[in-house]
Amino acid sequence: MKTNDFINYPCSAYQTILQDKPSKIKRDEVLEWFGGKQAYILFHQSEQDLGGIDDLLIGDE
Repeated sequence: MKTNDFINYPCSAYQTILQDKPSKIKRDEVLEWFGGKQAYILFHQSEQDLGGIDDLLIGDE
């Protein structure tokens, strides 16, 4: 499954991080990395320079 929409991708933890439901994900720790929930959302809404991760990407390009 190829998608450009990580927000609704079923294997993404994005929505789980934003929810208050119990989870094994260390939600508070992740949000702390970004400086809080709002900063997490803003980071994911902004365009990121991914040039440095080309060697880490898996795909058929």
